[in-house]
Amino acid sequence: MVLATVSLPAHELTPDELEHSYAIQRKALRILVCEGRSLTKIRRTACWLQLETLHGLDPRRYRQPEQLHDQLHNQLHNQLHDPRASVDR
Repeated sequence: MVLATVSLPAHELTPDELEHSYAIQRKALRILVCEGRSLTKIRRTACWLQLETLHGLDPRRYRQPEQLHDQLHNQLHNQLHDPRASVDR
């Protein structure tokens, strides 16, 4: 498997640290979507930047943040219309 090289400033997470925080970043994105934040505001968050970086490192393994946002947004919309649907999937 070939991974893209992304240079990160010293104060940012390493690729390994980013991979370990993936579940946390998805959860943060889910919370922002559930709070009704606009996509413009969400794109300015650290979790968005980290999800973008992960996608850049390994696009076959990590989805684009836009895809994750759309999926979570659709799940929330479906949950509002069908209370049995879950946003946590």
